[in-house]
Amino acid sequence: MLRLASRALLVAAAATATAYCSGDIQGQKDRDGWESRWAASQIGWHRSAVNPGLVRHFESLCPSRACTVLVPLCGKSQDLLWLSSSEAGENSVIGFELVKQALDQLHSENNLKAAVDRVGSATRFRAQGRDLTTYACDFLALAPDTSIQGDAAFDRGSLVALPLEARGAYVDKLLSLMHDGGRVLLLAVEYDVPGVSPGPPHSVSESDVARLFASRGCQYEVLHRREDSDPSPKLLKAGAKVVYEVAYLITKTNSVCSNPGSQDNSAA
Repeated sequence: MLRLASRALLVAAAATATAYCSGDIQGQKDRDGWESRWAASQIGWHRSAVNPGLVRHFESLCPSRACTVLVPLCGKSQDLLWLSSSEAGENSVIGFELVKQALDQLHSENNLKAAVDRVGSATRFRAQGRDLTTYACDFLALAPDTSIQGDAAFDRGSLVALPLEARGAYVDKLLSLMHDGGRVLLLAVEYDVPGVSPGPPHSVSESDVARLFASRGCQYEVLHRREDSDPSPKLLKAGAKVVYEVAYLITKTNSVCSNPGSQDNSAA
């Protein structure tokens, strides 16, 4: 098991943090596509229960159980509610979602009251009764002068949803919003298909993780790798024989991303 650098985890006042979106990096076509899916309830990636991988590995992600947790491309995930509940500890949770309708549904479907305002070009929701703040905003366009800094981040469907050419920008943005020593719990899917990727979800291999986080000041370890018992039908239709769920714990340090036990750390 890789020994991760220890540090004092800080608790930030997420509800008073300032975030600004400048522009629309993901593009209007991409935005329209995601908005159309939400409008038509074509959200097969959404899960109505808390992700078991998050619960299983949360102690590794946030040993203090009092972290500022970032959740990029969060949708209306139940993971936001669990992370900001007493069951998970005393966390400040900050979510980012491109489609405002997703955050409207998050609050209406869970009877969450929120103070809603505009911050730059983003719509900010500050939930009442829990330390949960969400922004309707292009995550990749989040301005570099934001005061948001996380101790931890949870990525279940973000990296795998992005086109391959956007992965590097996503990793740069995520790490720029995290303290040194901050940890990322990445739940990726891995599969092989002939030809063009049928994703999202796109396959993310261990060599992809090494390449994306290498030279960005990270270390990683594989927490679990298991066959997905309920893979996306379109992946099977595209020719995937088996789909794996792989959990990575990634730590932002000053060293090159490495995994002593890895069988494949080459650049993809």
